[in-house]
Amino acid sequence: MMNHDMYSSQLENRSFTPEHKLSQHKTVYHSSVYKFKDIENVIQLSHRLPQPFFNSKMVQFNKLYYLVVYYPEHRFIRNRDWVESLVLEYGERTPISVHRLEEYGKMIISDNALATIKHFFKQLV
Repeated sequence: MMNHDMYSSQLENRSFTPEHKLSQHKTVYHSSVYKFKDIENVIQLSHRLPQPFFNSKMVQFNKLYYLVVYYPEHRFIRNRDWVESLVLEYGERTPISVHRLEEYGKMIISDNALATIKHFFKQLV
């Protein structure tokens, strides 16, 4: 007869990864929040940025559209300047927090917002 308690603990021990090893591979993200007066500006921006792009989300709050862009730490400094200069052609940076937007705003696209917008909205000429 098999002892299930012993068997399950052996499985747990085999798949156990020490916490310090997990933290070595954990990606840290920095977020920047930009606001846009019109959704058309976000659509145009999505077609200007190369894909695949960083993760992003779109939130509507107080009749404005907010784009939260998550930059991986290892690419934050190197790519943020050119990305931000392009974003600022269509919108502006805002000090509003991501948490406030998530709590009081209406989530439009919660994951890969720019890629999703580019896929569903054709670029206007």
